[in-house]
Amino acid sequence: MHNQEFYRLREKNLNIIKSFLAQNDRIHAMKIIAMQAVLSYQYNQFFFDEALEGLWKKLLKQLPSIEGEHPILENRVLWYDAFGLGNRGLAYIYLQALDALGYEILYVSYDGVQSHLTRLKNIINQPRHKTVFLPKTDFWAQYRILSKTIVEWGGIANFLYTTPSDVVGIAAFEKLPHSFKRYLVNLTDHAYWLGTNSFDVCIDFRSFGASISYFYRKIPKDKIIILPYYPTIDQKAKFKGFPFEKVSGQKVLFSGGSIYKTLDKDGTFYQIVSQLLEIHEKLIFWYAGDRRSNELKALERKYQGRVVFTAERDDLYQVLQHVDVYLNTYPVSGGLMLQYAALAGRIPFTLLHDDEPFGMLLDNDGVYYRSRDEMISAINRYLIDDDYRIMLEKNMSHAVITPENFISNLQKLLIENKTEYPLEINQVDVKSFQQTYLERWEDKFSYRMIVVQKDLVIYRRYLREIVLWLVLMLKSILLGNKDYRR
Repeated sequence: MHNQEFYRLREKNLNIIKSFLAQNDRIHAMKIIAMQAVLSYQYNQFFFDEALEGLWKKLLKQLPSIEGEHPILENRVLWYDAFGLGNRGLAYIYLQALDALGYEILYVSYDGVQSHLTRLKNIINQPRHKTVFLPKTDFWAQYRILSKTIVEWGGIANFLYTTPSDVVGIAAFEKLPHSFKRYLVNLTDHAYWLGTNSFDVCIDFRSFGASISYFYRKIPKDKIIILPYYPTIDQKAKFKGFPFEKVSGQKVLFSGGSIYKTLDKDGTFYQIVSQLLEIHEKLIFWYAGDRRSNELKALERKYQGRVVFTAERDDLYQVLQHVDVYLNTYPVSGGLMLQYAALAGRIPFTLLHDDEPFGMLLDNDGVYYRSRDEMISAINRYLIDDDYRIMLEKNMSHAVITPENFISNLQKLLIENKTEYPLEINQVDVKSFQQTYLERWEDKFSYRMIVVQKDLVIYRRYLREIVLWLVLMLKSILLGNKDYRR
């Protein structure tokens, strides 16, 4: 099963890219490649697009390379950050480790992200480190500036920390002279991304991602290395309290994150919550997320006063320390949430949809369940049997890599091209995981990507899709749908 409109538009995009390349119009070719990469990431039904990669290689041949010999300095590293987020992702722990190891860091991102860097500033603003923020201009100009910046810095290690559609960063890394060692930090191991030749080493944080890299992205085993990560938490922060009055005898079942991760056609996540609320009369369910789903609203009506929704909390670690049970989202598993729960000493109870959730923790005892009934039984016992709860929670003390182990393994990677974590590659099941994305896909996502280009040259190529977008938008407005612009 697949979405015919997605593949129709993909084929159209490929032909338009070919047309722009034939005209030596690199800027518009890059725009359409980036647009298709975003759509493939959102559609998430494949991990590698041979046709798009082929056109990408043709585009790269039209881009100038920096020739000649260039000095490499052993005390320098470069971190290219396409995200520019100071409080999320892996940039902080990598930069903190590189700083602790004594390297001089050049941090490269884009103008406009400076105010978001918050904690990163404590590292990158130190005197021995440098920063470069690429100007807001076209892809072609950004590519030239970034390429020149990387080569002039001459780092012994160059880290590519990028988005699935980052044509600027990926192009610059693919076109670097061979003497520059390139490391991809594969944050997006569960979905499509562009540029499978933009690195010498693919750093995967779990075996699931490594298996996807090998079997689906066609990355050779000798380029894949495992290095787990850990979340950064403020253990000194204070718990801001429950969003309800907790009385004696009550226990709290907690979950959170983007609400889409809880949605499937059967309402499985909400059925689990309902079963637990039926069994335990003094159990409160608290969800901290980005919005309410209709299913959550139904639970609020059914269990008045026992189902609570709040926005996401910045004292998440402390929340997890104070609640009694953490229930992972389903059908899409949380990532960092599992690690937060483990560090707080709570079992992140996870119903498996397929193999996608595996590998976030180093110790899985009591975490994963194939059967809903099996997991509910385990949660029931966890709530009433203190000895059982204590036994399970002991496993969590070793479930996440420590900062010290992360630093030492990063140094081992840079010096010896390996870590202490073995590369285990196995066939993985992603069918049901991908089915979840297929069920959520709407054609308006494709049309929206065209509309936001704000480019008349592109608009002329997509008149049909723009009309379809306008029709869908008008229908949504007439039906009172506030999310019509999504």
